[in-house]
Amino acid sequence: MTDRGTQGEQPEVNEQHRLGRTDLRASLQAVRRQWLIVLLCGLVAAGAALAYSLHATPLYTASAQLLFKTSSLDSVLFGSSWSKMGDPARDAATNLALVDLPIVNAEAARELNDGTKPGEVAGSVTAAPAGASDVVTVSATDPSAERAAKLANAYAAAFVAIRRAADRGKVGAALQRVQNELANLPAGSRTAAQRTSLQQQVDQLMVLESLQTGNTEVVQRASVPKATSSPKTSRNTALGLILGLLIGVAAAILRWRLDKRIRTPEELAAEFSLPILATVQLSDRIGDFEKLTGAESEAFTMLRTRLRFFNVDREVKLLLVTSSEIGDGKTTVATQVARNAAESGARVALVEADLRSPRLAVRLGLKSGPGLAEIASGSADLASSMQNVIVSEREGRGLDVLVAGAIPPNPAELIQSDTLVEVLTALRDSHDLVIVDSPPMLAVSDTTALLSRVDGAILVGRLGKTHRGACADASRQIKRLEAPVLGLVANGMTKSTTGYGYGYGYGYGYGYGYGYGYGPNADTVPGEAPADKESLKD
Repeated sequence: MTDRGTQGEQPEVNEQHRLGRTDLRASLQAVRRQWLIVLLCGLVAAGAALAYSLHATPLYTASAQLLFKTSSLDSVLFGSSWSKMGDPARDAATNLALVDLPIVNAEAARELNDGTKPGEVAGSVTAAPAGASDVVTVSATDPSAERAAKLANAYAAAFVAIRRAADRGKVGAALQRVQNELANLPAGSRTAAQRTSLQQQVDQLMVLESLQTGNTEVVQRASVPKATSSPKTSRNTALGLILGLLIGVAAAILRWRLDKRIRTPEELAAEFSLPILATVQLSDRIGDFEKLTGAESEAFTMLRTRLRFFNVDREVKLLLVTSSEIGDGKTTVATQVARNAAESGARVALVEADLRSPRLAVRLGLKSGPGLAEIASGSADLASSMQNVIVSEREGRGLDVLVAGAIPPNPAELIQSDTLVEVLTALRDSHDLVIVDSPPMLAVSDTTALLSRVDGAILVGRLGKTHRGACADASRQIKRLEAPVLGLVANGMTKSTTGYGYGYGYGYGYGYGYGYGYGPNADTVPGEAPADKESLKD
């Protein structure tokens, strides 16, 4: 049972890893696309750091060093200890804490004797241990190099004086008690030995008091610094550049996160978890029903070639072309793939299944009817409704086209009718390839009905325009229907696909105004002619 549970969890873990890698790759691509923003942030931050460093007041830092030690001189001289022995680590921490005591700052101010206040000393002096040793470094910072050295030395001297006075005070207190006891001792031979002993103690304590150093000494006085300690112009500029670049990277990723549009084929593939079958260049020529050459033609040749690989498991003769949103270029892709296949000598039929906003007739210069709507309603037959477009005059090759016809009042019912199934079946039997141009998936339910009646489908997304939210909804719909979507076509590729040149004028949501027409120029795409100029954008 454990093994079965582990096997069930493994695909989920693999999917999470894949999504993580995809998200990281997309983030890096977003940074690469916006390299100018990243560079600009770095340069601005570096410039600000440089300007600050150049205008900041130069400061000098001088350092003196104090050595803390435990003296055993009293034990060596007199065989006893008057000083308190403790934990060295604790004593070092205590000594370091004394640096911030007001009494030390006040004593240093008196040592300077130049009107410096204790608060100014506290703001200029710092102390830090020198590694794990018993040495503490006292550093003083000031705009004047000479004053910095003077301040550090005064502070170190004040600290030693305070410690010495404290230790001498302890010995002095003991000396006072012994002297009082000696003075109160009655005269007589009986107390002579005791008097001699007390007098020896007084002599010892007086010597010990004079030898007290506070267990602290200045081992190195501060010298006048030759160079400024701040600002460090080179370091500040470098740190500013690094910080600016990090801010630029964060801004680029944040902008990518907030921008809900698909920017690269990789992002499109990640949203649908489907392969990219082809990438289509942004070009005015693709919008015209003319013979394409070079890279423009190669994209559709590659798409048609890759579709052949799906014939290994099943024969794909009835192919649906759709998109998640309006204006993604599905009609352009459908028309150009049909033309490309017809030019190769295949018998190809192009069916316009968008009964709500038919435009193919106008764009190809064909009669607007009769078409699919008339056949589905029983007012026309297939043979009389088919039209032919010449794609190669020299070889006499043509493309069979079935336009949508007149806009019906009940397009959804006609799409779901048995007559449509018969039409598609008849075309499939008489042609090598039948391409169905359907409405966008999220606009109406027509495409949902069509997906169950075709051998396969390809979905077109437009870089810089298609929204991630729309892709996510379309992807969920595809999975729910178990639709036979073969792959994706990334439309609108440019040399500057890495940028944000399309602007933010596209609102998001499913208020397409689809009804019985997408609205004026709804399918016009940047870089291509509007529909009334026979552009082949859907």
